[in-house]
Amino acid sequence: MPLTKDDEKGVVGWCAVHEVDAQCPMCRKNGWTVGELIRVQSDAGLENQNKGQGASMIQVICDHCKLILLFAGPPILGDKA
Repeated sequence: MPLTKDDEKGVVGWCAVHEVDAQCPMCRKNGWTVGELIRVQSDAGLENQNKGQGASMIQVICDHCKLILLFAGPPILGDKA
Protein backbone atom coordinates (compact mmCIF):
# COMPACT_ATOMS: atom_id res chain seq x y z
CA MET A 1 0.00 0.00 0.00
CA PRO A 2 1.53 3.35 -1.00
CA LEU A 3 2.23 5.82 1.79
CA THR A 4 1.06 9.42 1.78
CA LYS A 5 3.63 12.23 1.68
CA ASP A 6 2.82 12.91 5.36
CA ASP A 7 3.47 9.24 6.20
CA GLU A 8 6.79 9.39 4.33
CA LYS A 9 7.76 12.48 6.33
CA GLY A 10 6.76 10.60 9.49
CA VAL A 11 9.09 7.73 8.60
CA VAL A 12 11.98 10.13 7.92
CA GLY A 13 11.27 11.96 11.18
CA TRP A 14 11.07 8.70 13.15
CA CYS A 15 14.46 7.65 11.73
CA ALA A 16 15.98 10.99 12.72
CA VAL A 17 14.60 10.84 16.28
CA HIS A 18 15.87 7.28 16.67
CA GLU A 19 19.27 8.16 15.18
CA VAL A 20 19.06 5.57 12.40
CA ASP A 21 22.38 5.43 10.53
CA ALA A 22 21.74 6.85 7.05
CA GLN A 23 24.68 4.97 5.49
CA CYS A 24 23.66 1.87 3.53
CA PRO A 25 25.22 -1.25 5.09
CA MET A 26 25.90 -2.71 1.62
CA CYS A 27 27.22 0.10 -0.58
CA ARG A 28 28.03 2.72 2.11
CA LYS A 29 26.17 5.45 0.17
CA ASN A 30 23.64 7.85 1.69
CA GLY A 31 20.33 8.21 -0.09
CA TRP A 32 17.07 6.46 0.59
CA THR A 33 13.52 6.33 -0.74
CA VAL A 34 10.60 5.43 1.49
CA GLY A 35 8.69 2.66 -0.27
CA GLU A 36 5.33 1.12 0.49
CA LEU A 37 3.69 -0.36 3.54
CA ILE A 38 3.58 -4.11 3.02
CA ARG A 39 1.89 -6.87 4.98
CA VAL A 40 3.55 -10.26 5.28
CA GLN A 41 1.48 -13.22 6.38
CA SER A 42 2.83 -15.79 8.78
CA ASP A 43 3.94 -19.09 7.29
CA ALA A 44 3.20 -20.92 10.54
CA GLY A 45 0.27 -22.76 8.98
CA LEU A 46 -3.05 -22.10 7.30
CA GLU A 47 -4.92 -21.79 10.58
CA ASN A 48 -2.80 -18.77 11.53
CA GLN A 49 -3.04 -17.24 8.06
CA ASN A 50 -6.81 -17.47 8.19
CA LYS A 51 -6.75 -15.47 11.42
CA GLY A 52 -4.92 -12.68 9.61
CA GLN A 53 -1.72 -12.90 11.63
CA GLY A 54 1.25 -11.25 10.07
CA ALA A 55 3.35 -8.11 10.18
CA SER A 56 3.08 -4.67 8.60
CA MET A 57 6.41 -3.31 7.41
CA ILE A 58 7.66 -0.16 5.75
CA GLN A 59 10.14 -0.49 2.90
CA VAL A 60 13.14 1.85 2.86
CA ILE A 61 15.14 1.45 -0.36
CA CYS A 62 18.75 2.48 -1.01
CA ASP A 63 18.85 4.83 -4.00
CA HIS A 64 22.23 3.42 -5.11
CA CYS A 65 22.26 -0.38 -4.69
CA LYS A 66 18.50 -0.91 -4.13
CA LEU A 67 18.91 -2.76 -0.84
CA ILE A 68 15.52 -2.86 0.90
CA LEU A 69 15.36 -2.42 4.66
CA LEU A 70 12.13 -3.24 6.46
CA PHE A 71 10.90 -1.35 9.52
CA ALA A 72 7.99 -2.44 11.69
CA GLY A 73 5.00 -0.34 10.63
CA PRO A 74 2.95 0.03 13.84
CA PRO A 75 5.64 1.72 15.98
CA ILE A 76 6.14 4.31 13.23
CA LEU A 77 2.67 4.77 11.71
CA GLY A 78 0.48 3.61 14.58
CA ASP A 79 -2.99 2.42 13.59
CA LYS A 80 -2.37 3.17 9.89
CA ALA A 81 -0.07 0.16 9.71
